[in-house]
Amino acid sequence: MKSSKFAASLIALASLAAGSVFAADDQALAFSEAGSPFPVTASTKTHEQVQAEYQAARAAGALPVFGEASVPVAEGASTRSRADVQAESVQAAKTGALPKFSEL
Repeated sequence: MKSSKFAASLIALASLAAGSVFAADDQALAFSEAGSPFPVTASTKTHEQVQAEYQAARAAGALPVFGEASVPVAEGASTRSRADVQAESVQAAKTGALPKFSEL
């Protein structure tokens, strides 16, 4: 009986200590007025200047393609036929030259 009361007391004490740690973490985060944890900085450009830069980059084709920002786009037409590429893929699968799913 004594050990079960001791265990219950220990669990209660541990949960109180853990709760106070999480409360301290919440208080340590300084949120902006908008509710964002990121620092708020003043912009040096007007809305019109930003829009003009965006439109200029869009007209020049300098904007990244959605989802493909880090992958360069191949320029020009392919010099190989679809059948050649498929045959190479089949041969690579037969010889084990294709990477395993976990290696990608």
